[in-house]
Amino acid sequence: MRVVRARDMMSSPVHTVVETASVESAAHLLTTKAVTALPVLDPDGRLVGIVSEGDLLRHRVPADPTAHIHRLPENDPAQRPGIVVEVMSPDPITTRPDADVAEVAETMLAHDVRSMPVLRDGRVVGIHLSGTFADDTEQGIVLVLARPVPGVAAVRIG
Repeated sequence: MRVVRARDMMSSPVHTVVETASVESAAHLLTTKAVTALPVLDPDGRLVGIVSEGDLLRHRVPADPTAHIHRLPENDPAQRPGIVVEVMSPDPITTRPDADVAEVAETMLAHDVRSMPVLRDGRVVGIHLSGTFADDTEQGIVLVLARPVPGVAAVRIG
């Protein structure tokens, strides 16, 4: 029975951003490449974080004043973060190309992450995005089906 590996389902090549990039350039890359997260690299190409749509929007979209009992302070544009390192999530959860995809799904669910960079020798070679699975149900099914069952050589559906 063939075990499905992370390399079989990862997106590659990976669109990345450097930690000193502007928030605007990262948002533009997310939009033009139609991805929901970007691994963040230092000048030496090492993974230092991950930045998602939510990270980028958090300080850009004004809060709805009618949604809060107490008035929120105004979002001063001068106080907004300007570079990726100021909004990214540092030290992201990662996996390796030969990891069992069930482990990847388990880890993503356990840590409630929607993206997981795939590293080989400390370099980003791919990424798993929650969009790899149609929804949480499919992700759960992959989790179950990707596990080998002792004594079962094959399964036929239909």
